[in-house]
Amino acid sequence: MAKSDAGVETFVYRAFSSSGSLLYVGIASDWKRRLKQHSKYSRWYRDAGTVRVEVYSTRAEAFAAESWAITYEFPEWNGDSQWKHCPFIPPVAIETLEHAVVHDIWSND
Repeated sequence: MAKSDAGVETFVYRAFSSSGSLLYVGIASDWKRRLKQHSKYSRWYRDAGTVRVEVYSTRAEAFAAESWAITYEFPEWNGDSQWKHCPFIPPVAIETLEHAVVHDIWSND
């Protein structure tokens, strides 16, 4: 039997360029840490102007939302070979933040 993820908040984030085009959609249990990783290794990161973060009650719901977004919103930097249709599940909450591209933006310093 699979381990339940009920009550485990998971985030779906969308990175947009300064002109508003969707660059990337991702999923993470710690979206700040994941964006810090992207700042070091992802080619799309320098072009990001805004990051929109949605919170879901379970990882399964977040995965369904991420899959839907990649399938139907056509982010520039996500591959599409692994994504199949799945129903859209609305997020529990949405947060939008301005995104300054600085190497240590998410550090605690």
